[in-house]
Amino acid sequence: MVRATTAVVAQQLSDKDVERIASRVVGKLVMYALVIVAAVFAVPMGLIAVITAIAHFTSGLPFVVAVAVTASVIAAPLVALIWLWGRRVRA
Repeated sequence: MVRATTAVVAQQLSDKDVERIASRVVGKLVMYALVIVAAVFAVPMGLIAVITAIAHFTSGLPFVVAVAVTASVIAAPLVALIWLWGRRVRA
């Protein structure tokens, strides 16, 4: 009867590996926090500023034209982002 033995080799991370992993985790947490702050504060403030500027520039136009201009100015970046995302997915 042949008996096979396997040796369990314990793998330990070096201090350099632990530091590298920790810095990546902290970096990702900081990035997520910045994205959340931008989504909660910066984006709404930017939209309010854009809508206020559009309202100022279209104050002499008829209401229907002002609404159409406002909708197209707001939709243009969204359409561009969707188009770029579609190109990236298909590539």
